[in-house]
Amino acid sequence: MVGQSIGAGKYTRAKLENWEANRLAIMIMTGMGILFFFFPYTLLRAFTTDDAVIELGTTFLKIVALLQVPLALTMVLAGSLRGAGDTRFIMGATMIGMWGVRVPLALVAALWLRQSVSFIWAAMIADWTVRMGLLLWRYQSERWRQIQVIR
Repeated sequence: MVGQSIGAGKYTRAKLENWEANRLAIMIMTGMGILFFFFPYTLLRAFTTDDAVIELGTTFLKIVALLQVPLALTMVLAGSLRGAGDTRFIMGATMIGMWGVRVPLALVAALWLRQSVSFIWAAMIADWTVRMGLLLWRYQSERWRQIQVIR
């Protein structure tokens, strides 16, 4: 929808569509985060009876619960920027988050600090939060308005 509005030259409408999508994504993903954080045992019990899997899965679901809002905003903002033709910036933000944040933090946690797998998974929170911040900054800068998708 954002791409169609931009193509029609309706930039104000594109911004409104983006923020409405962000609002809905935050509401839905906050609900998912609450479910993952407060009811991980119940969710996992639907898939397995193995106590070891449930114990480890509970930890991971709580980590992923904290990730829901940054993940939601990143996905919506990336979609909006993609619709505006700003694909290079999205690729750069993804590379910075993955290779500049997640992988180094996971390596430090695993190899130097000898932390558990939970700390390695927690590096995802930093990755997605950095990506969210970069995409939010890019969207608010409105540089996407100058991009010509079709020349």
